[in-house]
Amino acid sequence: MAAGRPPGLRADDGRSSLPAPSLLRMLRQRIVPAARGCFRDDRRGRPSYQQRAVFAFRLADREVVASRVEGTLDAGLRSCLADAMDTLDVPPFDGSVDVRYPIYTAPRLPEPVLSLGADVAAAVDAVAEEAAEPAE
Repeated sequence: MAAGRPPGLRADDGRSSLPAPSLLRMLRQRIVPAARGCFRDDRRGRPSYQQRAVFAFRLADREVVASRVEGTLDAGLRSCLADAMDTLDVPPFDGSVDVRYPIYTAPRLPEPVLSLGADVAAAVDAVAEEAAEPAE
């Protein structure tokens, strides 16, 4: 991998004038919000939902010249994620860039509940009662 280039960004033949920070900013501003919306719509009613997708595409001539969404996804989610690539505003640059950009959503599990043993609960109650007594 070329020095200073984040993983997943590879310029063909090592020649491209599109700076990696500009590309990452574009992905974070355009792809990520749209993908979160797709995942949110797909998650509805399923708190343990988790999904992973990879945007794989080629940029050249100020446009996305080839694209696909990889992952084990149902057709509706795949289509929604693919539509997110239509939001890219590709700046002019020389050469072409192949991009693989992973994105995922984690489950929203309920907060853990801790049970206190009877002896600990009694000690907590005693401290609470002491604190509630009026000072003399």
